[in-house]
Formats: sequence, structure tokens, C-alpha cells
Amino acid sequence: MKFELVNEYCNATGRNFRVIKVTLSNNFAKDRDFIKLLKIKSKQLATSVNKQAANNSTQTRSKERILINCAAGILAEVCWKKCINMYYKHNFVTETNFDKSSNQIDLFVIHSGKSIEVRSSFPRNGVNFALCDPTYQFDVIGPYTNSVKVNEPSKDFYVRTLYPINVKDFMDFLNNDSVEFFLTGGAKWDMMTDSTLFKDKDFIPDDAVAEEKSIYRVVPFEKALDTIEILEELKY
Repeated sequence: MKFELVNEYCNATGRNFRVIKVTLSNNFAKDRDFIKLLKIKSKQLATSVNKQAANNSTQTRSKERILINCAAGILAEVCWKKCINMYYKHNFVTETNFDKSSNQIDLFVIHSGKSIEVRSSFPRNGVNFALCDPTYQFDVIGPYTNSVKVNEPSKDFYVRTLYPINVKDFMDFLNNDSVEFFLTGGAKWDMMTDSTLFKDKDFIPDDAVAEEKSIYRVVPFEKALDTIEILEELKY
């Protein structure tokens, strides 16, 4: 597993958005074994999610889509954990145990106990489009509300992972000789409460397991922290 700093220049704003490109190679035994284990754990998690959602009338996504979302979520969490611990050169963050998808804190900072939620998306038009397009740029996704859950517990940090492919191709994507995706910045909780930065959007995230529209608090990428900036904020 290789981590590489990449600069994505946004023509519309003149901003240089720093991201981390992650590369896995099925030609290397360690990466190949990691991907094999990822598929096993994803199937186990997908089964758990399906059981929890058995009595949920909003659960309409296919088993295949739930498996994809679980695999993408686990991979995003593992890579953010590895990236952060490499950046600080010690065991700086750890993962939480899976409770239920609606009450998940993916990582937490050991020295401060602060929480980090990891979300992933699939911008098939590429990473630069997702970060920079003036009209269709993606967001850092924060807490949500819907008809079932009035308030989701807030997290201290929200971070993003982007897979530059069509979501339906994700499991085949993992079989490529070279698997490349990006850790793309984030936002702090106080940014999610700053009216000059956030907006509320009614949508279903790519990595949601239940197909119910919710109102999400988001910070557009043009106003978000890039990957190096969010890594630096974790120390406080």
C-alpha cells in the first residue's frame, strides 16, 4: 500500500488542493492478501447490516450495493487510519467497533478522544471534477436528520475518500493490477456550524446502506480543509 501526496489545482478558484493518493497493487502479495481480507470482512459486515435492516422499510438497496458500500467504507477507514498514523509516526488514531451504521464513529484520536467520521463517494468524472467543479463539486458530509432519526450525534472531524469510478464497478475495480483512490480532506465540527461554510442538502450519499433521503449538513470542497490541513488539525 503506497501513499503519495498529490496536488489538485482548481482553475475556478486558483486553489491548490492537496490530497493523498493511495495505491494498492494486486501484483504484490501483501496488497493482494489485504484485498482478499477486505472482501471477506465486507461480506461479514454486509450480513450484519442486512440483519439490522430487516425490519426497516427504507432498506431497498440491493445486497450487491450494500456489499460495495461496506467494502468501500472499510477500505476508506483503514487507509485513513494508516495515513494518519504514518503522518504522526506513531499510533495516533484507532478504529471503533462496529455498532450500527446509524451510530458509527469510524476512528478516534487516542490522545484527545476526539471522533472522526469517514465517508466515501464515487466521482466517475474524476477527482479534480469532484474537488473543483464550480457547479457539481462534491462535499464533506456531516451529520444528518430524517424521519426516523431527528438528530445524529456530532463528530469532531469529518473526512472524505473518493473512488474515481462508477460505484457499480467497485468490486471489479479491486481486482485491477493497480487500485488507485484518494483521501481528500475534511472539515471540523465548528465548520459544520458556521453559516458561511455549510449548507444543508437533501440526498442519499453514495455509501449509505438504507435508501432514504436525509437532510445532510455539508461543507463544499471549495470551503473545506485539504488533506494536509485536516491532518494538522487532528493534533489539537
